[in-house]
Amino acid sequence: MPFSLQIDEGEFAGRRYVFDQEEVSFGRTDENDVVVPSTAASRHHARVSQKGEDYEVEDLRSSNGTRVNGEPLLRPLLLEDGDVIEIGQIPFKFSPYAVANATRIVATANLPPWEKGRAKAPERRVALAKPKSPVAQVVERFQALPKRQRVLIAAGAGMILLFMLGRGLRAPARIDPDAPELVEHPYALGATPEDHCYGQGGGTARIAPRGVGFSFNFSEPVAGKSLVTLHAQISGVRHADDVDLLLNGQHLAFLPATFDDTRPLDLILERAKLQPNAENTLELKPAKRPEMSWSVCGIWVEQVSLPSGTPAQLQAKAKEEYALGESKSQNENVAARNLYDSWHHYKEARKTLLAIPKPPEALRNLVDERLRDVENRLEKKCKQMMFTAQQAKITKGPDAAADAAADVFNYFPQSDHPCYERARQFLKGLAAE
Repeated sequence: MPFSLQIDEGEFAGRRYVFDQEEVSFGRTDENDVVVPSTAASRHHARVSQKGEDYEVEDLRSSNGTRVNGEPLLRPLLLEDGDVIEIGQIPFKFSPYAVANATRIVATANLPPWEKGRAKAPERRVALAKPKSPVAQVVERFQALPKRQRVLIAAGAGMILLFMLGRGLRAPARIDPDAPELVEHPYALGATPEDHCYGQGGGTARIAPRGVGFSFNFSEPVAGKSLVTLHAQISGVRHADDVDLLLNGQHLAFLPATFDDTRPLDLILERAKLQPNAENTLELKPAKRPEMSWSVCGIWVEQVSLPSGTPAQLQAKAKEEYALGESKSQNENVAARNLYDSWHHYKEARKTLLAIPKPPEALRNLVDERLRDVENRLEKKCKQMMFTAQQAKITKGPDAAADAAADVFNYFPQSDHPCYERARQFLKGLAAE
C-alpha cells in the first residue's frame, strides 16, 4: 500500500514522493531512503514503517529529535492524513494515498542486506539536493544576456541605487523602548494569557527584533510533582528553525512553522531545565533572518500539581479520565462545550500518566493520540467560528459580529484554551472601532 510525502515549506517546497515500500528511513547519510541535507539531521534520524493498514513514524534516537505537527516525537506514533513530520528542520506532510505528479520510489527488496546501503538506485533513494539560490539564478540569467543589455541594466540599477541612497534606504525601525534586549530585564508572565503580542510584525504590540525575554515563578510544594506548560499563539514563523526558545539560558525548542497561519503552542517544559521555587526565564530569539515577521500572542505559563497515588491507582484514574473524554467526544453535538470538556479529560488522563514512573505505553500512546485528535478538532471549530464572526462584521455589521464572537464562549468557556483569547481580542477590537 503506497503512501506519499510532500514538502510545502522551505527551499524544497513542491517536492512530492510516493513510496511503494513497507519501510522508509530518513537521515543525513546516503544509506537512507530519504537523504536529508541538514546539519540538524542525524545519520540515522527517523523511520516510517507500515503497521497493518496504517503507517507509523519513529525517531531513531536522533540528536535533535523528530516532531509531528510541532510536537516532539517521544515514542512511535501512528500517522494520520495531513500529519507534518519535521526531520532536520524539513517538514514532510504525510498522506496514506498516492498523489499525482510525484516521484515514485520503488523498493529494491531483492538486494541482499549488505548491498542495500551502497546500492546506486536513484529510483529508490531520494536525495534532497539543494536548488540554486534565487541570487545565483538571477546572476546566471544576467550573464546569459547580450553584452548591450547587460550594460543598460547595470546603468539603470546604478541610477536606482543612487536615488535610494539619497532618500534613505529604510525608515527608522519602530522599536518598543521598553522591550528588553536581554533576559536580565524580562516581562513577567502570569497564570492568564498576556494581552500583548511580542516579536515583530503581524499586529505586534511590543516590537523586539532581537528577541524578547519573560520571567515566571515556579513554585513546587512537593519535589518532582509539578507539570509546567507554556501556552501561546504564534504566527509568522516561516521555518522550523526561525525562532529559538530558551529556558533558563538552555535551548528548549524551536517554534514550529505556522504555514501562513496562526497556531497554538502547548509545550511541556523540561523538568531538568526548570529551577524549582525560584524565578525562571524564557527567551524567544530569532535564530536567523532578522528581517522576518513573527509574533507570539496570549503567552502564559500553566503550573499544575501531578496527582498522588500508587501506580495502580493512578492507572485506574487515567483510564477513568480517558473514558470520560471518549464519552464527551462522541457526544460532541449534544452540548456546545462537550468537545472542550473532552479535551480537559484527555489532558487530565495524560497528566495522571505522567505521575507514573513507567506508565503503560499502550495507554499513553492512546491518550496522546486522542488528545491530539481533539486539539485538531477544537482548532478547526475555532477557525470556523472566528471566520463566521469576521464575515458577520463585513456583511451584517459590528452587532452581528459581536454576537457571533460571543458564541465562541459557549464552546470555549474558559481562558485556558487559546480560542477564548482570540474571541476576547476580537470583541476588544470591535469595541475600539
